[in-house]
Order: sequence, then structure tokens, then C-alpha cells
Amino acid sequence: MNLSPWLLFPVLFIGMWVGILFFFSRLGWADLASVYRAERSFEGRRWHWVSAQVGKVNWRSSLTMGANGEGLFLAPMKICFPAVGHPALFIPWSDLRAVWKRWLGFEWVQLTARGAPDAGILIQEPQARALALAAGTQWPAPDLLAQIEIRRATVDRGRTAAAYAAIGAIVFFGVSAGIGSLIAPEYEKLDRTGETAAALVTSVEPENHNSLRYAYTIAGTRYEGIGSIADEGREPIRVGDSLTIHYVPAEPTISCLGDPHAFLINTLAGAGLGAIFLAFAVVFGLRSTGFAIRQPSNAAR
Repeated sequence: MNLSPWLLFPVLFIGMWVGILFFFSRLGWADLASVYRAERSFEGRRWHWVSAQVGKVNWRSSLTMGANGEGLFLAPMKICFPAVGHPALFIPWSDLRAVWKRWLGFEWVQLTARGAPDAGILIQEPQARALALAAGTQWPAPDLLAQIEIRRATVDRGRTAAAYAAIGAIVFFGVSAGIGSLIAPEYEKLDRTGETAAALVTSVEPENHNSLRYAYTIAGTRYEGIGSIADEGREPIRVGDSLTIHYVPAEPTISCLGDPHAFLINTLAGAGLGAIFLAFAVVFGLRSTGFAIRQPSNAAR
């Protein structure tokens, strides 16, 4: 029996994904699970969408981390990864050692379990502080927590906020200018110098994002363009129907079906929203790694 490739693809994809997860588990998680597999439901403070490096695998915003007076809980978020080869972990505080580690120019905290010393857990400074406060007196490194608190006290919050604002602004203007320069110039030309012309529909493709193709003639030369059925504003539309399009007299190949000013505004708005999202993502990433401008302090590390 011959199976359709479309039926085989999901099977092959799932099999490949399961294989990748098993491979990742052998890079540290399996070592921890062989000793510290969670045997009962965890009760305590939890944080979701946590980033950490476990062994040699960097988990970006895809872990659930928890802490109580007994130990550390760690599990992949099921919405991101099925727990294939990655069972939930629970490591007693008595088996953990916490030390500073400088990585990628930032201060991180590395947790090392006595039963799996080669599978370190690298977490960000703010997350380490949250775990320490939830663990209370059982936190294995009181001196490290004290150093974190001193470092927090030396943060120049005004300059740090200004730095975040400056970085966000640079990303915003850079991305919006970059996206705008790629997709907005044609609509700007159409809005500024565009003229109208008659065109004929040459094909209607509702299955292709509800698009249609049209042809128009300028100074004896035939040109073609593509638009959306929705832009024409009437239903139904058929091959051979007449349309009114906008084109640039100096560059007749540039045309659009619909109001070029509205297209320009929508394009710039989309670029701006994309830039805002990326700016927030960059600032959030810096904040999560503990980026801060600090005041000089002899007490700080």
C-alpha cells in the first residue's frame, strides 16, 4: 500500500522531534534525572517561562522553575516541549552548591548538584535571588544572596532606566527605518505622484490570499500588477472586469489596486509595531540577564 507523502510527513516530523529531544536530554538533563527525578507533585512557589542553561542545553523561556524550603523544582513547559526524555526534577538544597559565574559579560549563578556535578544549571541573577528568598534558611549559599542584595543596592536606577530607554529607542528607530525603507518607498511614490489608469483583471486567485492579477497599458506599453480582491471593494469579480489602479508615471511598473495613502499608513504602522515588539524584546532580555549600571561600591563583588 502506497501512503501519501502528506500522511508520512507528520510521522517523520514527530519522530525527528522525539529524537532531537532524546539527544538533548543526554546533554545534562538525563544525568540529573537519574538521581533527582521528581517522585511527587511539587508544592511551592513556581515561575514559568524561565530561561536557564541545563548541562549544555540553553532553554530560552521554556522552563518551569520552583522552590520551597526543601529544594529546587525544574521541568520543561509542556506548551513548549513534551517531557520526552526530560522528566520533572527535584533537587534538595542540601545537594546543591551555588557560585557566581561570569558568562557573556553578565553575572550568572551556577547551581551544581552533588549527584550530577557535570550537569550544572546556569540561571540569571534575578532568578537566583527569587529562588533564594523562596528557599529561606535552606538556601545553600547565604553569602551569595548577601552579595546579590548588595549588588541590587548599588544599582543606579536612573541611569539604568535611561540606558534601557536609549537601547529601546535605538532598536525601535533602527528596525522601523529598516523595514520602512524596504517596503514603504513604492507606496510613498504612489501617494505623492501617482495617477490613475484603467486595468483589466487577468486572473482571480481567491485561494492565494484572495489575490487577483491585472494588466494595464501606459504609453503603448503593457504592464502587470497584483492586488487583493478586497481592495477592489466589490464582489464577485471576474477575469476581464475593468478596474481603476494607481501607478507612478515616472516608473509605470509600480502600481497598486486601492488607496496608496492607506497602504502607506498601514505599512508604516506595521513597521512601527514590529519595531516596538523587538525593542521590548531586547530590553526584556537585557533586564532578565540582570543588566544594570551600578554605582561604585567597595562592598560589592
